[in-house]
Amino acid sequence: MPLVVQAILWPSEEEYPAFRDACDDEVHPTFEAFIVAVTPVIYGMERKGVKVVKANPNVADMVQWCRERNRRVDAKARRAYAEHLVAKMERG
Repeated sequence: MPLVVQAILWPSEEEYPAFRDACDDEVHPTFEAFIVAVTPVIYGMERKGVKVVKANPNVADMVQWCRERNRRVDAKARRAYAEHLVAKMERG
């Protein structure tokens, strides 16, 4: 069975307010709320055999990446950006 990889944006606690403010849709109001909500989801995916890769975004780069592609900074675009970051990490 092929390995399934899921990229997730994982901003630092310090960057979280800027990350939240840059998003065009609703995200968790605090870093703590983000951790509480996302951690069980990650564990659930890992139990199903999904390899979760956390990507720490640079907020300005994330916004620029989305804008260059004429995308809102929403969940779908952030997912695509996370995949982009993980692909870059894998290429070295």
